[in-house]
Amino acid sequence: PTKLFSKKETPLTHTVIPMFEDLEPALTKIKSDTEMPNIIRVAAHAASLVLDKYHSLSDECEVYPVAIVMCPDKKLQWFVKRGWKTEDIEDIRRMVIRRWEMTY
Repeated sequence: PTKLFSKKETPLTHTVIPMFEDLEPALTKIKSDTEMPNIIRVAAHAASLVLDKYHSLSDECEVYPVAIVMCPDKKLQWFVKRGWKTEDIEDIRRMVIRRWEMTY
């Protein structure tokens, strides 16, 4: 198990939401591409349903946005650059401050 988490390719907590957000449009494009074989489009649709499920579950967990905010190359600016609503970004900011104060 230690080797698995030492690999460069192993996703870290702060990369989960960005991965979800990168996969969503890619799967949508494949699903709607009439040039693709039907089996590929069906697989993309199934993958999209699973992705939506896990993305929704990640919304219930504070660790993902906190990890993004605490990541030196992301911070709250990552949410701004990705077009998140101002009120959602402010909610995340307050949550991070609250979590920091509770923990430290």
